[in-house]
Amino acid sequence: SAGPRATAGYVYQGRAEDPFASVLNLTTGGELYNVYYYLGPKGTVNISGGLFNPFGTRQLDGVVNINSGTYQNRSFVWRIGGLVVIDDGAFSIANGTRFSESANNFTTPNAHFTGVIDIRRGRFRMQGDCRDVLNWHINNGNIIAYGGSPDAKLDISYDAATNRTTITARENWKKSYSHSPANEAIDVPLDSPLSWML
Repeated sequence: SAGPRATAGYVYQGRAEDPFASVLNLTTGGELYNVYYYLGPKGTVNISGGLFNPFGTRQLDGVVNINSGTYQNRSFVWRIGGLVVIDDGAFSIANGTRFSESANNFTTPNAHFTGVIDIRRGRFRMQGDCRDVLNWHINNGNIIAYGGSPDAKLDISYDAATNRTTITARENWKKSYSHSPANEAIDVPLDSPLSWML
């Protein structure tokens, strides 16, 4: 677990060749700053109120759970092959981001974005107007809402003032019908049973 700011050069966690799995917990008030980060398939990161602020992310092949707080990449993300769950917080990518060796090559299928970003109450942010390429990845199933629920939707927007694209998620609740008492009924007895259909 990390509390106050911690810095390091290269951080390798959960590599396939490691003999055991590892978990990194970043809690409120903590900051992991200015590192080159590698998350292998045996690694899990839990961010609960802190700031994970790597200079660059080599790969995310394990699981990243953002319950609150922020995973803020200052430069690049080279590969996402695991699962990033943004439950309530932010996953943010700055200028110069790439998902392959070619800068900003975010538009075509490649081995660098084979994982899933699952947006729930949190948000995914990327510098620049990335609506077209992010919509491509949404349609490809790499970016989903609420675990892929068919009743959930992703909203994507671009703010020219900040030059930032943001994706948020919402759950589309089904509307009820056949209400009893009827909608806007008057003079309804206080002990009337309530019923409706979905």
